[in-house]
Amino acid sequence: MSGKLTRRFLCLVICAISGTSLTANAQFRPPEPQVVYPPQLLADLAALRDAALTSDYAYRQAAHLSENIGPRMGGSPQAEAAAQYVAEQMRQVGLDVHL
Repeated sequence: MSGKLTRRFLCLVICAISGTSLTANAQFRPPEPQVVYPPQLLADLAALRDAALTSDYAYRQAAHLSENIGPRMGGSPQAEAAAQYVAEQMRQVGLDVHL
C-alpha cells in the first residue's frame, strides 16, 4: 500500500473503532431513574418558592447577620452568635433545632 492509502485506511479503521465503542457505550448505559414527586410536595415547594419571591424575610435576616453580628470566622464568637441567632429564628417558626 502507498503511504497515502495507508493513512486513509488507518483513519477509516480508527473512525470505525471509535464509532463502535461509542455505540457500545450508549447501549450499555443504565437507564436514568425517573423521580416522581408527590403532588403535595410539589405544591409545598411551589408555595415556598412563591413566599420567598414575595417576601423580604431572607434579606432582613442577611442584613441582621451582616449589620449586627458582622464577619464570622469559623470558631469565632461572631460565628457562635450567628449560629445561636439562626437557631433561635428557626425555633420561633416551630422547628426542633440542635446545635
